[in-house]
Amino acid sequence: MENSSLFNADILNKLSQQSIEAAINGQWQKAVDSNLEVLDKSPENTEALNRLGKAYMELGLIVKSIKTFQMCLNISPNNPIALKN
Repeated sequence: MENSSLFNADILNKLSQQSIEAAINGQWQKAVDSNLEVLDKSPENTEALNRLGKAYMELGLIVKSIKTFQMCLNISPNNPIALKN
């Protein structure tokens, strides 16, 4: 069971890093896809929600961006990144 948790954490870390690298390189759709994979495995991951909201914003998907930041605020009402956006 513990190995499974470590494996999942490793996968989440790799996916998170992929999403960050994609954003740095302006590959916003790739960032969306990576963050959606993180959220599929960890639905309340506020860091992934913030990254996803930013990626949607950069793609011009404003309604999706706002809804994503609102989801983050539902989980973490004082989240400074979600509040700022």
